[in-house]
Amino acid sequence: MKNQYIICVLIILILLIVGFPAYFFLSKGDVGNINSYKKNIAVTIFPIYDITKNIAGDKLNVNLILPVGTSAHTFDPKPSDIALLEHSVVVIKVGTGLDDWVEKIVPRKVTRVDLTSSVNLLKSTEVEYDPHYWLSVDNALLIANKVKNELVKIDPENSEYYENNLLKYKEELLDLQKYIESELIDQKGKGIITFHDAFIYFAIENELEILTTIEPFAGKEPTPKYLSEVEDIIRVKKVKVLFKEPQLSSGLLNGLANDLGITILTIDPLGGGKETNSYIKMMKFNTNEIKKGLEL
Repeated sequence: MKNQYIICVLIILILLIVGFPAYFFLSKGDVGNINSYKKNIAVTIFPIYDITKNIAGDKLNVNLILPVGTSAHTFDPKPSDIALLEHSVVVIKVGTGLDDWVEKIVPRKVTRVDLTSSVNLLKSTEVEYDPHYWLSVDNALLIANKVKNELVKIDPENSEYYENNLLKYKEELLDLQKYIESELIDQKGKGIITFHDAFIYFAIENELEILTTIEPFAGKEPTPKYLSEVEDIIRVKKVKVLFKEPQLSSGLLNGLANDLGITILTIDPLGGGKETNSYIKMMKFNTNEIKKGLEL
C-alpha cells in the first residue's frame, strides 16, 4: 500500500515537472501552433491593415485597431484597447491628424510608423493635409512599398518573402488601376457630392469633380446656411445622386434627398464590410457605385 502511494506521488511529480512548462509555453498563444510566436503589428485603419496583410503574409500577426464600421474621425479609444497593442513591435498610422487618437493607447516602447512621408499629399482647408490619401491607387502603391521596407526592418530574415509579396500585390494594384480607369473613362469631368471630403484623392486621380460635401467637417453638422448653399449646387448642377458613407450618420442626408427627390448611394472610404473586405474590393465597390450614380 505504501509502495503504491509512493508510485502515485512520483507520477504526479513527473507530470508536474513535464507538463507545467509545456502548458506555460502553449498558453502564450494558440495551443500547438508555433506561429503564435510571430511578431505583432498593429494598424490603425482597415485599408492600410489590408495592404499590410498582403505584404506580411503568414510571417507576422497583423491586427486592426479601429473597429470596422467606425469613423476614424470620431473614434474615441478606451483603455481596454491598450491590450491590443501591448505586444506589438510596430504601429502603422495614417498621420495628418486622422488617427492621432492612437497615441493615447500606444505604449512608449512600440515603434510608430507614420505613412505621410511616403505618399503624395494634397493640401486641406480643415487640416494641413487631406488624410484620405489611400483612396488614390498611386498612393496605395507607395504605401505598399513603405510597409514592405518597415517589415524588412523588423524581420530581416524574411526580407525576400516580403519583396516577393510586394511584387505580387503591386500587380494586383496595377490591375485595379486599369479597372477603375476603364469603368470611369466616360465619366471624366463629371461632378459628385459626397458626405464628407474623403474622396478628393479618388476624384483627382480619375478626373472627377467634388462639387461639394454634405458635412464640411467630418462628424460636425452643417449650418442651415451651408445646407442652403448645397441645395443651390444640387439644383444648378442638376445632381441626381448623393453619396453617403456607412461610418457616418446619414439622417441629414436622407432628409435632403427626400426634399429634392434625388437618389442616395453608398461609397465607403474605410471598407471592411461584406462587399468591401479588402482594399481592392473596397476601391472596386466605390468605382461601381460612383459610375452607377453618374449614369442615372
